[in-house]
Formats: sequence, C-alpha cells, structure tokens
Amino acid sequence: MFKRMVCVGLMVCVVTLWGDARGSAPTEPLLAQPDQQVSLDLKALVLSRLEDLLKASEQMAKDRSIDLATLTDPLKEFKKLFEANKIVDASLQLNGYSFLLRILRKTGGMSEYDEAHLRTGLFRLMTTVALFGERVQPPPAPVPLKLCTGLYVREDQKAEEVLSPFIIEALKKLTFTNTKTGAKETFTLKESKCF
Repeated sequence: MFKRMVCVGLMVCVVTLWGDARGSAPTEPLLAQPDQQVSLDLKALVLSRLEDLLKASEQMAKDRSIDLATLTDPLKEFKKLFEANKIVDASLQLNGYSFLLRILRKTGGMSEYDEAHLRTGLFRLMTTVALFGERVQPPPAPVPLKLCTGLYVREDQKAEEVLSPFIIEALKKLTFTNTKTGAKETFTLKESKCF
C-alpha cells in the first residue's frame, strides 16, 4: 500500500512539473518550419528519389542490354530543368519517361516485371514532384501538378492499355511497333483520371 501511494505521488509530481514546463514553452508546434525550409527539404527529397530511379535505370540498362542513354537521358534532362525551377517542363520529361517504359516493354526490351520495377520508382518521384509543385507554386499555380492515369484504346477497338503515372495530364496518343508482327499499333486516350 505504501509503495502504491509513493508511485501515485511521484506520478502527480511528474504530471504537475510537466504541465508547468509545457505552460512556459512557446505556443508554436515544435515541428513547424518556415516555408523556405520545407521547399528545400522537398527539393532534396525529389533529388534523392531521382537519384534512386537513375541508379535503377542504369542497372536495368546494364542487365537488359539497353542503351544507357535511352533510359537515363530523360531523367538527366528532368534534373536540369528541375534545378532551374522549370517544374512544368521537368514534369513533361517524366511523362516521356513513363511512355518510354511502356515502349520498351511492348518492343521486347524489358519484361513486365522490369517495367513495374522502374514504374514504382517513377511513381515515388512523381508524387514528390507534385507535392513540391503544390508547396512552391502559390495558388493559383500556373499549371497545377496532378498525377494521372490514362485508359488507351487501340485503333481497331480490340485492345486497351492502362498507363500510369503521368504528371499534369496523360498523353493523347501512343504508338508502338509490335515486335511479333512488325505492325504499328496506335492507342488513343479514351479516358483520363487525375488527382
């Protein structure tokens, strides 16, 4: 009984002292950062995720005997434009990279698994870019950055492709050369959803 009373007494003292200490603390949240610091942190996160995707792309090019420049040039161009604060132009480079991944799979340059692997890194990068654009571009933003998915229909209406992610908007038309038949397949955007 005595031990229980001592424990309760100590807890009351700790709670009282903790409450006094909190009362004298500043009223701003401890994690609040100026907008400039948030922008710098998000920019660093974008560049970190870009670096991860670049490394994965370089490894994929090496493993699948794909020209290194094919998989890395759009990402390097993105980096240049992003560092120059041309966010919309940089985002369009990522759209091109998304399209490139599907072309490489459709032409036999990589497997569906390989494409999904690189697309995962691309999605991580695009979500961070969209968040960066939302924080850096005060409303109304010149072009709001959104992540989009596109449903494409082949010209003969017998096949559909779902392709994601795109930033800003999905591409309107996709053309592939079928590696088995040599025939070109053109897909037109039927529907796009963005968020």
